Amino acid sequence: MTSFVDRCIFLPVSVGTGSFVVASAVNGFLTPFQANAVNMGTYSYSAELRDSNNVIQAWEVGTGIYTTSSTTLTRSPEFSSNGNAVVSFTSPPQVRITVLGADVNQSMNITRSQITTSKVSSNAIVVAGTSSIGDVGAGAIYSNNGATSGSPNAIQDASGTWFGQVQNMDVYAGTIYATTATITAIRAATATITTLTAGTATVTSLGATTATITTLNAATIIATTFSSSSTITSVNAATLTAATGTITALTAATTTITTANVATLVATTATITTLNATTIIGTTATLTALNAGTIVATGKITSNSPIAGIGYSTGAGATVAQISSRTTAVTLNNVTGRIVLVSAAGTTAPTSFTVNNSVVSTTDTIVVNQVAGTDRYTIDVTNVGAGSFEITSNTKSGSTTEQPVFSYGIIRGVIS
Repeated sequence: MTSFVDRCIFLPVSVGTGSFVVASAVNGFLTPFQANAVNMGTYSYSAELRDSNNVIQAWEVGTGIYTTSSTTLTRSPEFSSNGNAVVSFTSPPQVRITVLGADVNQSMNITRSQITTSKVSSNAIVVAGTSSIGDVGAGAIYSNNGATSGSPNAIQDASGTWFGQVQNMDVYAGTIYATTATITAIRAATATITTLTAGTATVTSLGATTATITTLNAATIIATTFSSSSTITSVNAATLTAATGTITALTAATTTITTANVATLVATTATITTLNATTIIGTTATLTALNAGTIVATGKITSNSPIAGIGYSTGAGATVAQISSRTTAVTLNNVTGRIVLVSAAGTTAPTSFTVNNSVVSTTDTIVVNQVAGTDRYTIDVTNVGAGSFEITSNTKSGSTTEQPVFSYGIIRGVIS
C-alpha cells in the first residue's frame, strides 16, 4: 500500500535511469524529509522534464521506495514517455509525490455476503461473529459480537446489522482503542500506528521492517522486542519494559530498559542496562551503561566505583605542542588535553602563554598540573576569558633544558 505526503516536489541530484536522489525542494514546496516521508515507505510519483518554453520533453509516473538515510526514491514506472519503461532523463526533472489512480481507496460498503473469512485486510474491515480473529491488518476492525448502535465507533453493514470496533485481538491498525489491550504481534512491511491508547498494553513483539508509532499511551507497556528499525515518537507509560528499541521521547514513572536508543528520556525512576540518549532528565536513575549528549539531574551525580570515578572519556581530549618560545600561544579546542611546552631551559622567573580554546567561557574553572619534566614547575591559571585562558609557570628550582608537559581540564561553572 502506498503512503502519502503533502506538498512534496523536489529536484533530484542525478539524471539518467537511476533512482531519484533528493537534491532540493522546488520553491514553495517540500522535500520528502521535510514532508515527513517514512523510511522504506512506498510512494507514488510523477516526474516531468520541461524545456525553457515549459513544454514537457519526457515524463514518468510510478511507485518507489523512499530511504531516509540516502534520501533516495527508487523508480518503478507504471507509465512513461519511454513506452512505460524507465526514462533516461537528460536533466533533473521535477519529481512530485502524488496519488495515482491505483491508489484511490475502493468502496468501503460491505455486505454480509462478502464477509467470508476470518483473516482479511482493507482500509476498513467488518468481521462477523467474533472478537478474536487471530491476525488481521487494517485501519479499523469491527465485530457484530453483541454490538449495538451504542458500541464504540459503531457502524452498520448493508443489511442494517450493527458492528462495534474490536478491542482485543492481534492487529496492525491505524488506531487502537482499548481499556486493556493484549497484542501478540504487530508486524508488517510498514506499520504506522497513529495512536495506541490502553489501560494496560502488553506487546509480545513489535516486529516490522519499518514501524512508526506516533503516540503510545498506556499504564503498563511490556514489549519483548522493538525491532531494530522501529521508531516510537512518544511513549507515555507508568512502566515500560523493553528488550530493544529506538524511542524518540520516553516519559515514564518507572522505566526498565535492557537496550534502548532514546532521544529524550524523562523518568521519575529509571533502571536501564544500556541507554543511548541525547537528553536524559530524571529524579532517580540507575544506569549500567549510558551514552548521552546531555544529562540534567535535579540531585547530585555520584560514583561509588573504587576505580572508575567521574570524568572525561576517550575522544574528549587532545594534545598540542608549543613552538618558538615559552610565551608563544597555543590552540587546543577541547575540554581537556595536554600541552607540550617548547624545549627551553627552566627558570624561576614566571613566564606566561595563552591557550586559545573555543569551548571555554568566563565562568569556567581551569585545572592545570604538570605530568612530565625533570624540573618541578609552579603553575597558575592567571586569566580565564571567553575563548581562551592564560597559563603562568616557573620552576621551583633548576634550569634543565627540556619540554615539560602540562595537562588541563575544564570544569563548567555558572554565576546564577
